[in-house]
Amino acid sequence: MNSPRLPASHPSFLASPGGILRLGTWMGVLTGLGELLFLAARKFIKHKFLFVSPDVVWMAPLSDILIFLIIGLLVLALRAAFPRQITWKTAFGGYLFLGALALLLMYPPLSRVAATLLAAGLA
Repeated sequence: MNSPRLPASHPSFLASPGGILRLGTWMGVLTGLGELLFLAARKFIKHKFLFVSPDVVWMAPLSDILIFLIIGLLVLALRAAFPRQITWKTAFGGYLFLGALALLLMYPPLSRVAATLLAAGLA
């Protein structure tokens, strides 16, 4: 008898290696878009001059995707060594921490320690 096919939102789908990398890709896209929104707010709302190239529109999301994919490969390596401790929830928490930290570090008045603690609290 055939077992029913699980939807893409089911946790076991996310627990697969492809699911963890897919999650990292989407977190990278969201982080890159958040960086673009932050830069747009600085330029158009606060009227500050940005010392970035117009290529930041595609370079920020792409670099974040690559960073999150590399971290995803490290998570998969750790998952092979410790399969019970590294779940998709752990990977999601790590991705959320890194994404929040990247965005919070873009805000200059916030110290690095405060940004790290806030990112850990959000994750």
